Amino acid sequence: MTKINIIKFSPYFPPHKWWLESHIEQWSYHYVKRWYWKVYNITSDIWQKKVEFDVIFDKKWNNLWYKRDWYEVLLLPCFDLIYGFPFPKFWKKSFWYIISYLKSKKNKGKKDDRFIVNTHTRFFLTSLLGLIYSIFTWIKCIHIEHWVDYVKLNSEFKTALAYIYDNIIGRFIFVFSDKVLAISEWCKTFSNKFTSKEIDVIHRWIEFSPSIIEESIKHNKIISFQKWKIIIWFIWRLVKLKGVDLLLKSLKKLDNDFELWIVWDWDEIDNLKKLTHTIWLVKKVKFLWFQEPKSIYSEILPKIHILVNSSYQEWLPTSVIEGLISCCVVVATDVGGTKEISTQKDLVLIKSWSQVALTSWIKVAIKNYINLVWLSKDLVLNRFNWDSSIEKYNNYFKNI
Repeated sequence: MTKINIIKFSPYFPPHKWWLESHIEQWSYHYVKRWYWKVYNITSDIWQKKVEFDVIFDKKWNNLWYKRDWYEVLLLPCFDLIYGFPFPKFWKKSFWYIISYLKSKKNKGKKDDRFIVNTHTRFFLTSLLGLIYSIFTWIKCIHIEHWVDYVKLNSEFKTALAYIYDNIIGRFIFVFSDKVLAISEWCKTFSNKFTSKEIDVIHRWIEFSPSIIEESIKHNKIISFQKWKIIIWFIWRLVKLKGVDLLLKSLKKLDNDFELWIVWDWDEIDNLKKLTHTIWLVKKVKFLWFQEPKSIYSEILPKIHILVNSSYQEWLPTSVIEGLISCCVVVATDVGGTKEISTQKDLVLIKSWSQVALTSWIKVAIKNYINLVWLSKDLVLNRFNWDSSIEKYNNYFKNI
């Protein structure tokens, strides 16, 4: 049987907390667990320096790589050229040591072993590096695109540079990768601006916890909904594109007895706290620091009735998926691949940027909560599960 080893290039890896890192970490774990083949994650060292690793392979190289749950993570020396966009220090000896390490693994493999490069999201330099590595080593490259728009940064100049980069380097990655996959239909549509090649969609999946899909949650939530406060939830990075200020203003006009829980991580927290004082919502809003998935699944999601995603831009929002399988009615802006998650009525889609629409449809969700809960559970569990997705990816790896 041919052994297929995957070399993944990504900008960050846990403990850095973002949607892409969690996707790659979960993918790596389940791929190795299912097929017993190797996955090498090549990523930046920027957020890894203070982590206690499970296994250090060579202390001489100062925590250059480690092993976790059967897959390896190799840390490229990098710096942030623009915050959030690592730039490899290719002039460092340790950079080339990692490249030679990968080459040695390929050379030492059995005759029928295969190696495939896998890059993620075209606007990170790690994707360009992965493609260049695949070209010079004659290894096939599969690119997975996660983003649904051009990059928007904190200045017009940086945004313009990102646009130019996308249309030169980004296009190069799409054109010269051997296969391009997208995580949503919306993502596929945007990716086709850069290439005419056929792009297939494999939806990203979620690491479900049994605690959020038990029948008892539905029963307990309905009781708490009828007897106590309605709990509304927002989780994601508190950046302007997520529309949290719009959500706060829309709740000001809500007559129901409610409490808003915000699980946050990013730089808008001070502005949003000031806004809660300005519009007299301080007693109704709880700001919770970033929570680990285990805590979210076991302590937060079982208590939530209404989940709101007020974002102005999305790809395939994880929180919406988690909300629908944990007995929440979800009110979300109709952006990105959100509409692909479910066609049931417990996913309420609204136009973005509309405070009036957000207020109105949150009221509708509350009024009809008992009749709407859990309509999407089976559909979402079937569409976003590990077994089918890993199988689909492996078929591409075998046939490329």
